[in-house]
Amino acid sequence: MPDQDVQPPEAQLRDSASDIEERVANAVEDMTDKVEILPAESPGVSDEPESVPTAHPVKNLLFSTAIVTTAAVVGSMVTDPNSRWYKKLKKPDWQPDSSAFPIVWTALYAGAIATSTSVLNKFQREGNRKDAGKYRCALVVNMALNAGWSWTFFQAKKLGPAAAEAGALATSTLCLARRARKAGVGRCITLLPYAAWTAFAFGLSSELWLKNR
Repeated sequence: MPDQDVQPPEAQLRDSASDIEERVANAVEDMTDKVEILPAESPGVSDEPESVPTAHPVKNLLFSTAIVTTAAVVGSMVTDPNSRWYKKLKKPDWQPDSSAFPIVWTALYAGAIATSTSVLNKFQREGNRKDAGKYRCALVVNMALNAGWSWTFFQAKKLGPAAAEAGALATSTLCLARRARKAGVGRCITLLPYAAWTAFAFGLSSELWLKNR
């Protein structure tokens, strides 16, 4: 008689598969017990200390000096108060002597460099990148108008456009002072002499245009 304990191949395969599944399940369970589950980090939370905004005084000084000095050099190169054309112009009685202009402008340029550096340092210490960027742009525009007036007046000899550009320069200087005020009233005050002088220059340029039309 055939042995009753002998199972058919299909049954043996099923038993083997069940045994393998049970072994795998037991192994996974053992591994799970041994794994140390770490707490998940909260998103956006870091143990590193937050960075504190810092100023870059050397970079700010170099930037301010480069922009202002470029305007001063370009302006002086195209300015020619000794030209025959300029000497023939009808001038108002209240116009200062030509020797006064270099002295005044040198002092104003030095003040613009010092104030601009201080303003940018203040904005950076506060982490105020937006106002720092706006001030840089305003300074560049202002100095471009500054140098541009000298070329329009002395080289192009266009008195009307020069008067208009002088008005734009005076307005730009007031805007620069207004932006400096966000860094402190004291910094705004230091730019007021520059604003007053550009307003005076606008009046003088306009008078020269009216007298020589």
